[in-house]
Amino acid sequence: QGLPIETMNFLKKVGNSMAPGINVRNETEFPVLFVLSQLSPLHWARIEPGETHHIDCGRVWFTISTEVYNESTEPTAAGVALRISAITAATVLTGGLIGIGIVGGVSAVTSYKGVKMDGVLADGKTIVIGTTIVAEAEEGPAIGSLKFTSVEPSS
Repeated sequence: QGLPIETMNFLKKVGNSMAPGINVRNETEFPVLFVLSQLSPLHWARIEPGETHHIDCGRVWFTISTEVYNESTEPTAAGVALRISAITAATVLTGGLIGIGIVGGVSAVTSYKGVKMDGVLADGKTIVIGTTIVAEAEEGPAIGSLKFTSVEPSS
């Protein structure tokens, strides 16, 4: 059967550039780990300096977070599966009452990495990661931190 002709024409017109999802541009001097979470990390990527990365995740609300890339803090599929299993088991075994409290607590822990922003709709927008100077150093480089410098609407 396939998709209706109106849907096919729409998909041809918008192409990948306007497809739901989120674009992330790293304007720092360091590789960063970018994470999209809902209770637990669902999508993540290492993004090199100057790179723009598209995450095809659908048009969904997420908590986004970023930190300077460190392999030891990158989520793994096994770690995410374990977290989701623990949340599900706690919710089922307690009839949802304690599970709701656990979900809230686990969400706060598992969706945080470095700098975070809650309530971001993945609708094709571009998130820009930059740095801000925290303190000037008398010798050597200034001390800085990551921040989301802008959110550019989808075109």
